[in-house]
Amino acid sequence: MKNIISRLTLILAVLCPHISAASNSWVNFDSFSYSGWDNGLTQAKGNGYFNPIQPGFYPDPSVVRVDNTYYMTHSTFAYFPGLPVFKSHNLVDWEQIGHALWSTEQLAFDKQQDISHGIFAPTLRYHQGMFYIITTDVYGIGNFIISAKDPAGPWSKPIVLPEVGGIDPDLFFDDDGKVYVTHNDAPEGKPRYSGHRAIWLWELDWKKKAVIPSSRRLLVDGGANIDEKPVWIEGPHILKKDGWYYLICAEGGTSVQHSQVVFRTRDLNKPFIPYSNNPILTQRDLDPKRTNPITSVGHADFVQTPNGDWWTVFLGIRPYKDNYHNTGRETFLLPLTWKDGWPHILDNKAPVPLFVETEALGKLNKTASKDHWQDAFENTTLDYKWITARTSAKPFYRLNTKNKRLRLRASQTPLSSKDHSSMLVARQQHLNFAITAELQLPQAMNIQAGIIDYQNDAFHYFFYIDKTEKGYALVLETVSNGKITHSSSTAITTKHNTIKLGLEQQKDKLTFYYINDAAKRIDVAKNVDAKLVSTQVAGGFTGAMLGVHARAKETPK
Repeated sequence: MKNIISRLTLILAVLCPHISAASNSWVNFDSFSYSGWDNGLTQAKGNGYFNPIQPGFYPDPSVVRVDNTYYMTHSTFAYFPGLPVFKSHNLVDWEQIGHALWSTEQLAFDKQQDISHGIFAPTLRYHQGMFYIITTDVYGIGNFIISAKDPAGPWSKPIVLPEVGGIDPDLFFDDDGKVYVTHNDAPEGKPRYSGHRAIWLWELDWKKKAVIPSSRRLLVDGGANIDEKPVWIEGPHILKKDGWYYLICAEGGTSVQHSQVVFRTRDLNKPFIPYSNNPILTQRDLDPKRTNPITSVGHADFVQTPNGDWWTVFLGIRPYKDNYHNTGRETFLLPLTWKDGWPHILDNKAPVPLFVETEALGKLNKTASKDHWQDAFENTTLDYKWITARTSAKPFYRLNTKNKRLRLRASQTPLSSKDHSSMLVARQQHLNFAITAELQLPQAMNIQAGIIDYQNDAFHYFFYIDKTEKGYALVLETVSNGKITHSSSTAITTKHNTIKLGLEQQKDKLTFYYINDAAKRIDVAKNVDAKLVSTQVAGGFTGAMLGVHARAKETPK
């Protein structure tokens, strides 16, 4: 049947020129490869694992164990599909099994959506044979719950909780059958200072999946010590251990002042008491000039192994210079112990280790993971690593498994727009990396296609092949704070119908290049500023994304 359709398409293209023009708006990508390497992340002696366990833009981790398997999800903001779901048998090696937000019938990120809006910190929990995620669609439908019997999906449509404001909701199933939502929101009355927030609790009518209106009450005002004017108390999770209810929260804002604090109570109707040795996790007191720093740690979740050991996952940042980082907020793992009824993660002023030696998780691979992958687009569905910014109203890519290629529809919507643009991206996962993409030369005039290093619509690079009346040219387009410039334009000649484009980052410098007919690398732009696509410069809550893009300057003719 596919062959019949292909023959019909070819016949129609010959008979109808406008159909041929439409087909020329599709750009073919034959392969994409990624290699990454980091200082201090190669090999280590002893059994253990490397941090981060989820490198790249995987912030706000939430983890749950079911029998001998762990599951985890992360914030994805306005990227789609959203809420990746991972599974692991040892807390170190994670395999993605799907996305919880996988259909626009569940949720759509519409026009003019900022890339750092959308899905904020989720909580993943399991209860009586079902998996639940509660999260926030910022500037969208607000706080909602989705569910699935199989964590790989399909996941349900959202159940919205309109009474629950703010962000970062948590779902807690008590052993007496009651269910609670805890979340960040504005404090009661007028805020005392900038960044003054609060943690609130609601009881849920679980059968109706709705809050009990009279149940709202304040748990934490401001933070661990309101007299110190703590800011941005958020990311709450409640757990119960040895008759105590523990409330863990992020505090200090998700940058270098970030931390994790803890409170406890014997009764959810009574006040939560802060730990006298808060914070239980932070790196803000360490020398910022230390070697291979990990900063901004916090937003933790706890999990217990079948053997009774406790571990915590949390976000952190690996800057490559000062506090510049392109990999975004990543997920780290550390063992957790209990001392005098309180959780203990690190000693005061102890750095988060890049390598953790442990026997508690079984035999582990000592080689840093995710250092190389290649996609030849041979499958009938895209690999889970590929996502796009916002949602598209119509299909913008196809997989041609017969010819083993990805096809992208060239869109007139540029990357600098807040509408959906024709792109597929994967996370930058290392401080140093190299990517290549092999694509077929565009057949239509004014079609531009190539590779991107994308932080958001206002800060990104687009390195593309452009078909003009004079032939083919390679162009580097820079978008800085919304301003578009073209710093390099190189005419090329080739005997082939494909070209391989490349990008490499070494510390704070980027190099854009192509491979010529003699299989030689030709640098087109060197010493390009990588900091432009850092979160520090671009702002927001995401990380740099690497991938492919196709654009039409005008309707192809």
